[in-house]
Amino acid sequence: MMENVGSHERVLFHGTSFNKIVSIATDNFNWRLAGSRVGHRHGLGVYFSTNPIFCLKFAWQDRCFLVARVQVGAITRGDANTRLPGPSADATGDGRNTVVKYHDHEFYPDFVVRY
Repeated sequence: MMENVGSHERVLFHGTSFNKIVSIATDNFNWRLAGSRVGHRHGLGVYFSTNPIFCLKFAWQDRCFLVARVQVGAITRGDANTRLPGPSADATGDGRNTVVKYHDHEFYPDFVVRY
């Protein structure tokens, strides 16, 4: 287990292309599309970052990212084959910048930053 912080809401960041923003705002993040553009190194879920600068590399040239409210409890390490975190965790990650969530309704796109 990497982190056990008790379940609480965190503000995290999600880099994406600008043309995906409307879909995410309308239908929320879709974990079923995990890795559709950049792969899934830490699991097959929705990726968030604790660092907005880190998520910019996933925004390509669109220069935008989403600020999201994410329910996070225990985080464990995941790999490219992880479909769900272990029984005592609700997310996977890399221990630095990445948090991967797997369950609908545990994340909410709050607003877009475009610069």
